[in-house]
Formats: sequence, C-alpha cells, structure tokens
Amino acid sequence: MDAMLALVTEHDIQPDEVEYVRVATGSNVLGPRGPLRHKKAQTGLQAKFCVPFQMASMIMRRKAGVMEFRDEFVQSRAVQEMMDRVEAVVDPGIDALGRDKIVSVIDVHLSDGRTIRGRSSEHYRGGPHSPLSREELVGKFNDATQRVLAQDQARKLIQAIELLERLDSIRPVVDIATIH
Repeated sequence: MDAMLALVTEHDIQPDEVEYVRVATGSNVLGPRGPLRHKKAQTGLQAKFCVPFQMASMIMRRKAGVMEFRDEFVQSRAVQEMMDRVEAVVDPGIDALGRDKIVSVIDVHLSDGRTIRGRSSEHYRGGPHSPLSREELVGKFNDATQRVLAQDQARKLIQAIELLERLDSIRPVVDIATIH
C-alpha cells in the first residue's frame, strides 16, 4: 500500500486515469501461503486480506483506514470496478528473496499510455525495521478511534498513554478512555 500511495501522490494519479494495475509480489504475501488471499473483496473483513482492494483504496482515497474497511465502501460500485482492474501475481524473482522480505513491484497502466512503476521497501512500514513515527502512530490512533472518541478525548488519551510508564496506576488512562 505504501508503494501505491507513493505512486499516486508523486504522479497525482486520479482514479479515472487508471486502466490496469499489476502487483507482483511473493508467495509469502499472496494466498494460499500468504495472508492476502482474496482476489476481490465483498466485505470490510475480506478487504483487509485483498491486494486489489488495498490498491483500489490507495488509488481512490489515498489511504486505507477505518472508513475504507467498511462494507459500504468496499461494496461501492467504484471500488468494485477498480478492484476488477487490479491483478496480483506471485513473481518468482521476488519469491527468491525469501519469506522474510515483503516486497511488491507495482505497474500502473494509465489511460494516456504511460506505465508508472513502483517498488516497495523490503521492510514494511510499521515493522521492526521501519517503525512508525509518533505522528504516524497518532494518525493511526485517531483514525481507529474517530467513531468512538471525541477529538479532545482522543488527544487526552494519547497524552495519558505516553505517560503510562510514569504513572503509579493505569486508572487515569481508563478514566479518560471511558468518558462518554
């Protein structure tokens, strides 16, 4: 998803410009041995395990957060049609890198005849070799809690969590998290 996001933002790719996307990756990513086994998602849960959905979400919304993994978005005509334009394949060369490498090469074929290629990092963002920044963690937290916490409550909860190691009790964190 990060490689696709880089492509769409760097080249300002709009959904209506995308004719076809080919994602080449390893068998450690795609099913049956890898976790991303759905060829086309019909639900938010399936979307979490679907390369075509993940690419469609990056192309259409430039993100894949809580709101994108909702059934309504996944089942929308535009998303379903975009998923039809995405093919994910196992590449033997990428497979040869080993199961510990999560690599993808993305070719985006555009309606003007251009093909734009991107390659992911060997280490996924958010993993031990490429940890998220504080800003990225806060962004993910805010995205995940947007439907259950007010912005002010989320901000206070983040502050309390960051002080957790210095607290004598977890009670202040629980109190903030359970305010209705």
